[in-house]
Amino acid sequence: MRKRYKNEIFNLLLDSTFGIQNFDLIEEDNVLIIAYKKSPFKFYVRHKSDDFDLFDCRHVKYSPGFPLIDYTPKWEAFQKIKEYLESWLQNTIPKLLEDEAEPDLWEEFKKVNTSFNFDEIDFESREFFSYDEKVQIKLSLNDLKLLIHKNITTSEAEQKLVDERLDYLIEASNRLNKFDWKSLVVSSIISICIALTLDTEKGKMIFELLKKVFTTISLIGH
Repeated sequence: MRKRYKNEIFNLLLDSTFGIQNFDLIEEDNVLIIAYKKSPFKFYVRHKSDDFDLFDCRHVKYSPGFPLIDYTPKWEAFQKIKEYLESWLQNTIPKLLEDEAEPDLWEEFKKVNTSFNFDEIDFESREFFSYDEKVQIKLSLNDLKLLIHKNITTSEAEQKLVDERLDYLIEASNRLNKFDWKSLVVSSIISICIALTLDTEKGKMIFELLKKVFTTISLIGH
């Protein structure tokens, strides 16, 4: 491929929001392959065997199995191929990045629900909380409200939502046994993460804050 065309591709990737360092360019005979690193996504630009200025292209589609779409049959000028490449970038890479950033809420629920253990609390017990335990739960969840407000930027409406969900947990400790209350805690915290549109790291932070406030409880489980 002529250098002027390779340079146009270079500048297109350089100006993109995806970072040119995340792409590899591979040249094979009359085909230039633009590969997005650590992914199955590739875009192929092929020049005609008897003409350096006519091209066709193919690409890996974002769909199950990541199929490789056949070359378009019509030979076209490079500007048209460049438009195809730009469209492919805008309709493929963002979906990949979105999926990578999106937490797997079912997996998080399973993981947290099996590992969640507030030191002193026997959450396998079907017993109901004692009066002292319910007092400690109320104090701890009120502490959690303050910690979330301090560590995570929220609007007034979002903070109200957090307070309402945690108040509901306080109320639920009066009527649910320890085992059932644990499951409600996990699902409620996940629902808070979803409502605040938190990324995975901030979601983990809330669970860590939750564990932190409950490590101060010395009465629960006794």
